[in-house]
Amino acid sequence: MKPLEPSTSALVIAALLAAGSLGWSAWSLHRLQPRPIAPLTASAGETPPVAEAKPDDEKVAMWAPPPAQSHGGAWVYDVFSPPEIFYDAATKQFTVTPPVLHRPSAGLGGLAGLELAGVARELYRFQLVGFIGREGDWRGTFEDRLTGETFLGQEGRALAQTGLTVRLLEVRRVQVDLPDSMSTTQRVATAVLHDDRTGEETELNSAAPRYTESLVASVITADGAHHDLRRGDDLPVGEEIFHVAAVRLDPPAIELVADAAADGRAPEHHTLALKSAPPVPTASSSTSVTP
Repeated sequence: MKPLEPSTSALVIAALLAAGSLGWSAWSLHRLQPRPIAPLTASAGETPPVAEAKPDDEKVAMWAPPPAQSHGGAWVYDVFSPPEIFYDAATKQFTVTPPVLHRPSAGLGGLAGLELAGVARELYRFQLVGFIGREGDWRGTFEDRLTGETFLGQEGRALAQTGLTVRLLEVRRVQVDLPDSMSTTQRVATAVLHDDRTGEETELNSAAPRYTESLVASVITADGAHHDLRRGDDLPVGEEIFHVAAVRLDPPAIELVADAAADGRAPEHHTLALKSAPPVPTASSSTSVTP
């Protein structure tokens, strides 16, 4: 047999390689073709039951009671019920009314006809309403709000039979800003009263009334009677007695707690708020007011 020429051998080898490559490609494409998949079937007995999703028991997060601050037990800061802080310019001290948890009222019940007329800070019993005399020899004019009596007091002496002593009394010229006007200079008296029994001292000023830390709520009952109530007082209404749990200044409100029921039910909590004033009609208002 005659041997093949080198060029012929190269052609034969190339042809064989090409044929092999085509065969491999055809076989690979055959493997990639999608094949039908038999559907999965199962009898009713073989089908596992589907567990019904049940939500976890709801857990209600309870807010821990806010702790008191270092200033005292009344200085309690709650996120939604901050305390009422009042600054007394006379004593240059801060006082605070602790926040109160507002519970929903359980219906007016025996409080039907009860109305909150207003809330204000309580005036100190004695007020410095004027002064007489001259430099170095001043007399202060003091008024007893409970009795309506007026006394003249001198520095270093007892104030009548009140149990108070005028520890300091001085008169100075101060600048006073008049509303809607220019400022003016006036003589203003300042007095410090010393309580002989408790040792407490209270500063009074003839230019402004002196208030205490207590709040007073003016309440009108169904019979038209007026009651001045403070925190801790009791208000009899019919056959029930309501305890004043708190008095609020801003917004004006009073918290009342009824005595515990005889059948063991929890005491009822009521909140009386100040009625908002009706809107004042204006010339541009389209609402007609019938007298």
